[in-house]
This record gives sequence, C-alpha cells and structure tokens, in this order.
Amino acid sequence: MPIFREDVNNKNDIAEEVIRFYGYDKINSTLFERAKQTRGGVPQNFAIIGAIKSLLRDRGLSEIVTYSFTTQDYFTKLNLLDDEYCMKNIKLMNPLGEQLSVMRTTLVHSMLETVALNLSKGNKRGELFEIAKVYLPKSLPLESLPLEEERISVALYGANEDFFTLKNIVEAILQKTYIAHEFVEGNLNYMHPYRCAEVKSDNISIGYLGEIHPDILKNYGIKTKIYIAELNMEYIKNNFKTYLPYKKLVKFPAAERDLAIIVDNELASGNIIKTIKKAGGKILEDVSVFDVYCGQQIDSGKKSIAFSLTFRASDRTLGESEINNAMNKIIKEVEKEFSAKLR
Repeated sequence: MPIFREDVNNKNDIAEEVIRFYGYDKINSTLFERAKQTRGGVPQNFAIIGAIKSLLRDRGLSEIVTYSFTTQDYFTKLNLLDDEYCMKNIKLMNPLGEQLSVMRTTLVHSMLETVALNLSKGNKRGELFEIAKVYLPKSLPLESLPLEEERISVALYGANEDFFTLKNIVEAILQKTYIAHEFVEGNLNYMHPYRCAEVKSDNISIGYLGEIHPDILKNYGIKTKIYIAELNMEYIKNNFKTYLPYKKLVKFPAAERDLAIIVDNELASGNIIKTIKKAGGKILEDVSVFDVYCGQQIDSGKKSIAFSLTFRASDRTLGESEINNAMNKIIKEVEKEFSAKLR
C-alpha cells in the first residue's frame, strides 16, 4: 500500500481494498441466520478459579503474583536434591539474571521468598495465596513442550496461625468444589516431619500441607513458623462438582457417643478414623476428632485422642443395645489395630 494510505492498518483493511477492486456486486450475500451464535458467559475453568479466589479473599487472604522463573538453587534451599521430579527444571536460554534463570517446578519457593520479604518489611502476620503454573518437562533436554500444571499455594504466618488453621482453609477449598478428599500422613523434605499431611482424592495425591521445617526456614532468613499448602488446581478443575447428590432428611434421632483412646504419638488420627468407620458399619453416620492431649497424665511417647461418634439409622430408632454392640466392636478393632488403650 502507498505510504499516504494511513487508514490501512491491518488485514481487514487490506481485504476491504481487495473487495472494492474486485466488486461488491460479485460477492453473494449471506443471511444472518446462517451465522453461528454463541452464548456469552465465563468458562467453567475461570469460574472455578474465581470462586476459589473469592472464598480466600472472604477469609482475609491476600493474593500475590510472582515470576514463573526463579533461581537455579531453589531446590537446594528446599532440600530437594534427592527429588528428581522437582530438579528437572527448564533453563532459560537468555535469562535476565542468575536469580531468574530457570522455570519453577513448585510454588513453595516463590511463596517463601515473598514471606521473607514481608517479614523484612515489618509485616509480622500474613495470609497469602497464589494460583499459578509450574513447568514440568517430560525429559531434558527439551524435545517437546513441558507440562504446564496450574497449582494453588497458601501460606500463613503469625502469632495466631497454626497447622489446623491451614487445614481448615484447604478443606474449605475442596468443599467449595465438592472434591472428595482425605488427609494422610505426609513426608516432604522441606516440611516438619510430624506436622505434614498429604491430601488425597480417590487415592490420588493432589497436594500437601504443613509446617515448613526449621532448617529450611534458616535458608530464607525466616525465624517464625510458616505454614504452607500446595494443591493441584488441574485436578480440582477436572473433577469439581456443582452440587452434591440429594439425600432425604432422616426423621429418626441420632445418638452420640465419645471415645477417648491412648495411642503412639506419631500415629495419624486419619488412620484411626478409617478403622472406626469400617467397624461401625452402616449405622455410624459421622466420626470427628474433638480433642488431642499430650501431658503429664499421659506416658511419654503417647497421646490421647478423643473422638465424637454419631449413630443413626434411616429406617428406625436405634436401640441402646445396638449402639453398645457397635461401640464394643469399634473399641475391639482399635485396640487390635493400633494397640490403643481406653482412657
């Protein structure tokens, strides 16, 4: 086009010029009814992320955004030297600097750097989250595009934060999307050995949560306890449900019982709950932990866990003998499986 045609800016303008020379009368008209119509709205994937972000903001968390590329020695700081999966990071051909030279394979390092920066500025309490991608190569050197896996990371620090506060937030995320889940004992190099849990759904690991190991915190110059969770957002987006199946309300009354047992200190309560549910049978409606105690009245290396059990039948009122039989069976199985003692 001549340089004096300043009105021609893109391919649409060029197409219009071609049509003008060719002749508008030579182009057949097309009725509007033949055009495809699409319904407006937010795609489900974006709607799920938006709902989770709103949930976390309502709970007082602040969203952060960090770079997808980071320093090459992050796996050393996180003590991931024996984790081949995380160490397979993609090196940039033309990095901005050594601190931004590889693509990250976890969000934990970025979150810890953000927490360390906030602490250095005098922010002694924080509740943060980030939804971003990690980059997982199938092989190195790269022969194909890496897997871009979206994850969500949550971090809490401050005087009033603890493991159970973080666990409650993770449960809220999974309940919001109706993802069936359970917490089992976790084991990660950068987590505290006794304050780490793995999150599973249908026996598939979808993330971790726990307290960062004190030795790892030293690598970031952090002197306060940090609690971090990382979940697989891809799994959540692919398996979410918009509602739970409807169940008729049971008109018969429930019966509640408490069970307090003494077990080894390292034993996870989730494993005990599984055994209780199996032994309780169909009339056991719910089991939950309401107290964990370690103190002078308990032997060293032991702890007391108190459970609340709810019994109910959908077709009748349960008799006292039926509930007692179920309780005796539960106690017998717990004693056999975990060498537990009644408190």
